[in-house]
Amino acid sequence: MKNMNEFAATKIDQLWGNYVVRKSITILDGQPSTGKSFLALNLATAISSGKSISGEKSTVKNLKTLYLTKENDPNTVIKPRLELFKYKGNDIFFDDSTFDLTNEDEFRNFIIELSTHQIDLIVIDPLQSYLGDRNINNITEVVPYLDALQTVASKLNLAIVIVRHWGKNTNQDIQNIGIGTVGILGAARSQCNVQRIIDECNNNQTVCLMKHTKCNYGIQGNDLKYRIDSDGFHWIQIKQEKQYTEKELIDIAVSEIIKEMYEKYEDITINAIIKTAKKDNFEVKYPIVRRMLHSMGFIAKKQGYQMPSIWVKIRNAG
Repeated sequence: MKNMNEFAATKIDQLWGNYVVRKSITILDGQPSTGKSFLALNLATAISSGKSISGEKSTVKNLKTLYLTKENDPNTVIKPRLELFKYKGNDIFFDDSTFDLTNEDEFRNFIIELSTHQIDLIVIDPLQSYLGDRNINNITEVVPYLDALQTVASKLNLAIVIVRHWGKNTNQDIQNIGIGTVGILGAARSQCNVQRIIDECNNNQTVCLMKHTKCNYGIQGNDLKYRIDSDGFHWIQIKQEKQYTEKELIDIAVSEIIKEMYEKYEDITINAIIKTAKKDNFEVKYPIVRRMLHSMGFIAKKQGYQMPSIWVKIRNAG
């Protein structure tokens, strides 16, 4: 047993924000044909070349990825996709062996290869292809191998992305919709979920939306959108809501109150409202005032601002 004062907070080593972090496992869940493999390859090319990840310049470069897949042929699928990304580096490796996580000798050789090539990221696409005859729905049959992968990630200082398909029961909570035991998600420190949506902001096109649905490292990442066509993989810019300052919130509240007060009441001025509120005996003669300030208070709270006390008094009056 150790006292917490003996520990020091350590900054996490991000490969892609809080989505993918060294020394940990990220689960990439999604519907079929949502480009999960494309997404993983986009990450691999970005950390190698330093090019854009989700529309932002990568903060890392010249990092190596080992891509494990038994579903996608390297010549007819993986290589053409890398060419769509215009990737010309030499930092992405492909394992075309019959490697299986459940085979001790193969797993031991796997670790040696990782260390020899100084791999920074492993992509396992999909998980069930590397579990041999183990029942993916049985926690005791699957989790030991995920624990072993977590140990490898920690000791070799690398990140692991595990691609997983959604199960048949789409009525489940999105965190638990992936196939297999809940222990798979429990072994991960991060989870991203991809689904198809009709994007009203892009002429009702069908696009893919990625949500960061689990993060053990603090703040979850933003929602991300992308589409895939004959020209390749494209991130879609999501318009961010304006982040208002405290003064801007107050100005909006005041202007809205003035507008509606003048429209509804003839015997009131904004100066009278403020003057009366300062006396701390505001009477809720005008319910519209309370309603407007309640709305602005909600926005302020959402964006991390504190409403000035005068407006709190008006909002809470009565």
